[in-house]
Amino acid sequence: MPEDDSAAPWLRRHLPQRGILWVELWDNAARIAVLHVLNEVRIRFARSGGGCLVLCGPFHLLEEAAREAADLWSIRSFAHAVRGVVPTRIEAVPERTGVSPSPDDGDRSIWRVTLPDEMRDERAAAVLRDVDRARALLPSDPVRARRFLDGSKNADSELARVLFGLVRAEVGGLLNNDVVAVEANLSSALKHLAGFPSDFQVQVADAVLSIGERFGAYDAAAAAAKESLGVRRGLVDVLGTPESRRDLSVSLDNVGRVARARGEWGGAAESYEESLQIFRGLVDVLGTPESRRDLSVSLDNVGRVAEIRGDWGGAAESYEESLQISRGLVDVLGTPESRRDLSVSLNNVGRVAQARGDWDAAGRAYGESLGVRRGLVDVLGTPESRRDLSVSLDNVGRVAEIRGDWGGAAESYEESLQISRGLVDVLGTPESRRDLSVSLDNVGRVAEIRGDWGGAAESYEESLQISRGLVDVLGTPESRRDLSVSLNNVGRVAQARGDWDAAGRAYGESLGVRRGLVDVLGTPESRRDLSVSLNNVGRVAQARGDWDAAGRAYGESLGVRRGLVDVLGTPESRRDLSVSLDNVGRVAQARGDWGGAAESYEESLQISRGLVDVLGTPESRRDLSVSLDNVGRVAQARGDWDAAEQAYEESLEITLELMDSLGTSESLHDLVISLDNLAGVVERRGDARRAGTLRAARDHLAKILNSRQAED
Repeated sequence: MPEDDSAAPWLRRHLPQRGILWVELWDNAARIAVLHVLNEVRIRFARSGGGCLVLCGPFHLLEEAAREAADLWSIRSFAHAVRGVVPTRIEAVPERTGVSPSPDDGDRSIWRVTLPDEMRDERAAAVLRDVDRARALLPSDPVRARRFLDGSKNADSELARVLFGLVRAEVGGLLNNDVVAVEANLSSALKHLAGFPSDFQVQVADAVLSIGERFGAYDAAAAAAKESLGVRRGLVDVLGTPESRRDLSVSLDNVGRVARARGEWGGAAESYEESLQIFRGLVDVLGTPESRRDLSVSLDNVGRVAEIRGDWGGAAESYEESLQISRGLVDVLGTPESRRDLSVSLNNVGRVAQARGDWDAAGRAYGESLGVRRGLVDVLGTPESRRDLSVSLDNVGRVAEIRGDWGGAAESYEESLQISRGLVDVLGTPESRRDLSVSLDNVGRVAEIRGDWGGAAESYEESLQISRGLVDVLGTPESRRDLSVSLNNVGRVAQARGDWDAAGRAYGESLGVRRGLVDVLGTPESRRDLSVSLNNVGRVAQARGDWDAAGRAYGESLGVRRGLVDVLGTPESRRDLSVSLDNVGRVAQARGDWGGAAESYEESLQISRGLVDVLGTPESRRDLSVSLDNVGRVAQARGDWDAAEQAYEESLEITLELMDSLGTSESLHDLVISLDNLAGVVERRGDARRAGTLRAARDHLAKILNSRQAED
């Protein structure tokens, strides 16, 4: 390729080239122009026979390529930063101009900041050297990293107050999961940003966002996302270019993502919707594959919020549009990336179908995604492609599990487990070990449902050991939550075996972990987890006949869930409240407090009716059936046979419909219970003939159920 200013015309005429074209972009003056030309002709590289293009240059080529040639960047095969080599013409300059992720820290330190030209001087270079030294110490000795910063001679500069604050935040997170320290240091870094160039402000805000999300410091993350958003709104007002508008939409997505983590679904929806409108406009203006992919991702974000809110129609609409875009991009590009995006869209569509109880549609979507991912493993064979295959196998296994096809579920989960074990052998990363823990949980769940308590215990115990190890290595809120989930699984097996002491120990330890997470995070998710653990502890106390302890645990859980309904108001939070009301009602029932039991069960019933109106899913209708049974049982105990019969009749009608539509073992079991409940009431009212008919049907279905369970 020519080295003078004729490079750009030469590229337009001669690309693509067969074989490998190596383009060295060290010249500052020519680099941007070449990137623009390559971006114009990027579609040539996405087609079959497009050859191989390798761009080589200074480290900040990564940033410039993503910014100046965004469409080309979107179809790259990989990007790699080479370190520890003979300095290049640019990097040989003694002055440091940027801070990048440490080469040996895994993903301990993940942010990158590059100083604009006007900030580069000897004092700034000294600060950057100190930051690099401290970050190199982070993986092995965070305490030493903090002491190094404390003793730095450059600590009094404004730049050091910002960048040292970022490193100190990471130290706090890595040392003790000290979210308060992380929040304080990140907030300090943001506070000292005033007066710096806008480009630097955005980079630091993005770093604060990344660190805050990693360690659960969501107040600082939210402030950082809004800081970056403000700068990027200003750039759109000044520039109005497609690139500036895309940057704005990315900032809106960041704001939405943090709002989601905080359970602020209204704020998340507002940010994602604005981002979506920007991406629609960019597709109209550009029509590039990258802009269409961005639109697809934005639709996924909007769909996810609708999904959480129980707006399955809105979620389906967003995901279906995203799926059509993904199919189109596969037709145009056919790249592995576009095919992976298609598999993600199919999984989203499958998840909505699953939530709606449309298992045929869910099976089709998950099955197609699985086929795509098997193909990508054949083509790529990368750890990422194999992990994606494992996730798809889990999805297919879940559909089989719901349908009562335990053999099919076990087959999918076992294959997923083998992939996860292989990835741990190859990678050994915390993420790969966590995936193995999840796979073990899936295999354990199938064993649990089949009554293979030995197999379930073995899987859950191995998963628990992995979770304990990850807490020791990471100590993050996520790893501690995973530990609590594993403890609950182990507790559930012990509970099923009647080992209430072991169940109590596991559930009690899980409860302690979750109380700690509420203290640290205070998020809606952490509070919901606490309520689940309280219910588990209450269940052990209930089994032991300790109704006072059960009442306290269930009562505290009920209080937490009332608060979550006030904050979230989502269908999930309302269902949780209904479950807690059932638990409190059960304690009142056991104590002979029929008035208290009736009050709790009636409130639960009203919530269940509302959820059927909103969702109409099989799960919501089953919940309504359970609530009706509870109300009927109280009426029966009080001798109100009219009310009892009315409740049981309605419950039977629902279980018959669910049996017809689902045909699962669970729906068959529910129908047997409904027939038995109603038979007892009609017999008590003197209708022996109908009672006999109901019991005959019950016995016939019970035989079928027993036969199914024996086969499983």
